[in-house]
Amino acid sequence: MATTNSDKASRPSIPGEDLFRLLVDTMPALIHNALPDGSADFLNRGWLDFVGLALEDMRGRRWTDTFHPETRKAISRADYVIWVRSLS
Repeated sequence: MATTNSDKASRPSIPGEDLFRLLVDTMPALIHNALPDGSADFLNRGWLDFVGLALEDMRGRRWTDTFHPETRKAISRADYVIWVRSLS
């Protein structure tokens, strides 16, 4: 997930991580990753800029609040259950 300086200071650096973050944050794409419980563990800068929210507003499963209202309507409860199960 896009990180703050305090996040980076609290853990050891991984070789190549800075280059990876630079590449992912400058790609013209919305890139994310979710954990099995559906909470986001990575959102690139493009995603945050696109939705106009800060990283703190996207923690946990709140990233799904950014889905377009028409998309949310189109997703049936059964589809949502399938999606949640696919995360585990």
